[in-house]
Amino acid sequence: MRHVRVRITAAGDEAAVHPMYDLLTNAPFVERATALQWNFTGEAFGILHYVVGDHDAFVSRVDEVPQVVDFETVRADEDAFYAYVQDATTESLRDLFGPVTASPLVAVPLSSTTPTGRWRSRCSAPTRRSRPPSTPSRTRST
Repeated sequence: MRHVRVRITAAGDEAAVHPMYDLLTNAPFVERATALQWNFTGEAFGILHYVVGDHDAFVSRVDEVPQVVDFETVRADEDAFYAYVQDATTESLRDLFGPVTASPLVAVPLSSTTPTGRWRSRCSAPTRRSRPPSTPSRTRST
């Protein structure tokens, strides 16, 4: 397998990618957000986040995002919670995640947003076989 680490930044224009990306990277009440799992179909985007921040402020703001189809939160402790958000996609989001759905890439959680608004993830893709299928493969850690 080949591995690549991906870091994406919208350079201050996070809302153009998706309003939820803007909320998770720029809202003063979100200290940190980590994407634990996501699924992108082209028409819908579901993502499970672990969020450190103000739960009530988050819920209030998510209610105002028109692209959010549905969401649910569960408190983890006083200052953190899980949020599952189902979004309608935007053109920018389709451009960003489209290649992942049209290729053998596998995004490996955890993905996270940094305080500077960057999104980090790790992806893996199968390589061409250089040995016969009957030869045991070796596992490599990165």
